[in-house]
Amino acid sequence: MVALKMKSIAKKNVVMSSEAMKEMAKQAKATRDERRTQMDARHAFLFEKLAEAIGIELTQVEDSVLGDEKTDGSRKLMFFYKKGSGRESLYSRAGTMPDSSSVTAQQAQKRLFITNGTSDPLSGMCYFFLRITPKAITTANIAQEINFSMMDCTNGKLLDGLSTLLSKVMVPALKSNELEMFVHSLSTAKDNMDGRVELSESDSLEGLLDTLKSPSDYLAAASVPDTVEKLEELCLQWCRQIEQVLAESEQMRKEADDIGPAAELDHWKKRMAKFNSLLEQVKSPRCKATVGVLHAANQRC
Repeated sequence: MVALKMKSIAKKNVVMSSEAMKEMAKQAKATRDERRTQMDARHAFLFEKLAEAIGIELTQVEDSVLGDEKTDGSRKLMFFYKKGSGRESLYSRAGTMPDSSSVTAQQAQKRLFITNGTSDPLSGMCYFFLRITPKAITTANIAQEINFSMMDCTNGKLLDGLSTLLSKVMVPALKSNELEMFVHSLSTAKDNMDGRVELSESDSLEGLLDTLKSPSDYLAAASVPDTVEKLEELCLQWCRQIEQVLAESEQMRKEADDIGPAAELDHWKKRMAKFNSLLEQVKSPRCKATVGVLHAANQRC
């Protein structure tokens, strides 16, 4: 009699456990469905990257991610794809409690889950997204502002996976980036040279300014009215050119809201190159000779 009662109680417990599992699965499905309605193109971008890299259906990725509680808007998102551990992983995303004959087979199946890198054993294939900027991620900039990569941590060999990632992916990418930066620097230097301002020349004074070397030369040239008049006109042209450059530099630039620091740096490099070019020309012998002659002529008046 006692054995029959114990068997009956055990049967009731199994039924109650099965009902509880079904209710938990129902609630989990409702949670996933609610989160799915809040998805946009940004989520689709992440899910498609994962599905393509792992080689599973997009719906499997959605169910795994939307049913996870660790989606907290972190600067990094880490996913591991490995064999499931524990009974929860076997039926939390299913509509019903699996029977005992299918549990053993499903335990060998892999599952995708989010991790913060500290609370879960790090093994299997790791897929991660990194935000490279603190600004808001939009559907327009997500492909540029989010980096996606992966590393093989099978059997918990995290260091092996990290070493492979650095040697096979990161280091070659950095070398390529350095080359791109060098090419960009050359291009910027060319643009700076193209944008430099050349102070005007005077055909009628060609050769004369090169012969003016000393104060006595300046006094001799200042005694010739025609030479002084031509030098005054040339100096006025230089002043107008310099004033134009200064006026342009004071104008407010209109840039897009999402302009990056690289574009800002390029602007200031070009501006500095233009000013340095003018400064070098003002310090040149011909400018010094022109000012010297005009100063001598002014003293003679």
